[in-house]
Amino acid sequence: DAWSGAIGLPLLGAALHPVIGVMVQRASRLGARLPILLGCANVLTFIIFAIYLKPDFGAPFQKYDALAIFNGFLFFWGQWFSIQSVQRGDLVVHSSALGFKVILVAILSAGVGLEKAGVGLLSGAVLATMAVYLVAGATLERLKINRLTLWLTLLACIFFAVNDFLTGWKSA
Repeated sequence: DAWSGAIGLPLLGAALHPVIGVMVQRASRLGARLPILLGCANVLTFIIFAIYLKPDFGAPFQKYDALAIFNGFLFFWGQWFSIQSVQRGDLVVHSSALGFKVILVAILSAGVGLEKAGVGLLSGAVLATMAVYLVAGATLERLKINRLTLWLTLLACIFFAVNDFLTGWKSA
């Protein structure tokens, strides 16, 4: 099935990220507090993914559920740092720097042999990150002005990348 969870969920997540980013920026400008924004973003993400997955919530706790819970914490902290980044800075810089996650996932996947990564895969990851940077219209001046945004986004990338890597590694 072309729209399996392996393809559909990452695409859904990629589509949700900029929408939620814009919502967070606008709401924070109107005075909404970060915990409320984070809670709303998590609930919105949960509802959309639950509709997609159609769970029945009847399964007992299994051996690998602890890994799923750990991945949930990784995703939560990635999202928290991401929201901090969007709230404090430029959404263009944030979106551009978020492409660094692709490089981290490629390196981690190659490190455990999940992917037969050579120069081609790592070069592709770097080019994908640069493409996101160029398409978003970020400039060196914006990066200098938004250093805090950049560092918060890189922290978010680390949490998101480890989450993506562990999910891919265990599902393989």
